[in-house]
Amino acid sequence: EAAAPLATGNERILVVDDNQEISRDFVTILGGDRSAQDFSKLASDLLGKPAPPVGPRFEVDTALQGEEGFTRVKEALKTDSPYAVAFVDLRLPPGWDGVKTIKKMWEADPELQCVIITAYSDYTWEEILDQLGVTDRLLILKKPFESIEIRQLAGALAKKWNLNRLAVKIAKEQANANIELKKEISKRKLTEKILQEYQLAMEGSDDMIASID
Repeated sequence: EAAAPLATGNERILVVDDNQEISRDFVTILGGDRSAQDFSKLASDLLGKPAPPVGPRFEVDTALQGEEGFTRVKEALKTDSPYAVAFVDLRLPPGWDGVKTIKKMWEADPELQCVIITAYSDYTWEEILDQLGVTDRLLILKKPFESIEIRQLAGALAKKWNLNRLAVKIAKEQANANIELKKEISKRKLTEKILQEYQLAMEGSDDMIASID
C-alpha cells in the first residue's frame, strides 16, 4: 500500500497499550524500527533497483499501563522533549483505563494530541466526551486498524502540534516586541518632556545658562 506522508522533524509518539504485539506494530508502522528499512535496502541491492526514499521517521516510545504512560509524559516534559501524539488503548487492565490515562496526561501536558484505540468500549462516545470534554486534541480509532490510518493520524496530529507550538512562540515573541516598543515610546516621551522643561527654563530665565557634560 502507498505510505501516507509522515511529518517532518523528530516528532515523538507515545503508544500506551497492554498488548505488546500491537505496540510493536506501531513501532514498525511509524518507523521507529529500522529493521524494515534495512530489509528494504537489502532487497533493492539484490534486485539491482534503487531503494524507495525513506521519509522522516517518528521516535516511538511504548508503555503497557496507563500509569507508566503518565510517567513517560512527565519525564518527557522534564527533559524538554514532549510527545506530540499519544495512542492510548481504552482498556488497560489492571490499572487506569484509557479515559483516566488521557485525563491524567492532559493534566501534565495540555498540548498533547491523543487518539483512543479500541475494539470494544466500556464507554459510549458521549460518555468519553463527558469525561474528557469536547476538544480537537482527541480522536478515536477502531481496531483492527490499517497501517495507513496510523501514518495519517500520526502525521496530521504531529503537524498540528508543531503548528500550535509555532503559533504560541510567535505570539510570545510579538508580545515581547510590543512590550519593548512600549518601553521605547515611554522613554522617548520622557526625553521629550525633559527637553521641553529645559527649553521653558531657558526661555523664562534672565540669567545666563550653561550646559555642562
